[in-house]
Amino acid sequence: ATLFSPFTPQIFAQSAAGNNETILLVEDNELVRNVGQKILTRAGYQVIEACDGVEALQLFDQQRSRIALVVLDLNMPNKSGRETLAGLRSATDDLPILLSSGYSPNFSQQDMKKFGVDGFLQKPYMPGEFLAMVRRAIDGRKFASNGDKKLAPPLMMSNEVLSLPPAAAPPGRAA
Repeated sequence: ATLFSPFTPQIFAQSAAGNNETILLVEDNELVRNVGQKILTRAGYQVIEACDGVEALQLFDQQRSRIALVVLDLNMPNKSGRETLAGLRSATDDLPILLSSGYSPNFSQQDMKKFGVDGFLQKPYMPGEFLAMVRRAIDGRKFASNGDKKLAPPLMMSNEVLSLPPAAAPPGRAA
């Protein structure tokens, strides 16, 4: 007998799909930015692209009401990811933000929580994990702003591993 797994690729992709939300994708590497944009648009998200922190803050000021989440590269010219994060957080503390880097994160989970970061994406992006983190960050903030549940701890994604809290076992089954 084959058991149904909630992590089959089709179910996983459907559960991470966008609902036309707008993502501000901040990445100085054009190739990486294009890959991220394609992943997000194919999943049903709208994407605003910024090539550095200066442009990201300008676009955020102009289109703040449209933006549901920011994916922010840590290592950029003109204004670093940390500086951009500080600028975004001075404007709002309820916007979900995912940090991204091709290097090991220099943010601990406590730092991420302190600065209101919802997760860390290791580059190169793995589409399914990238989309799952985007969806969870957006949904986590929606629930938190409605008072329905506390904001989940930040997620960490490496090249192949997505750290998610354990799922509850179905009734009558052990976890």
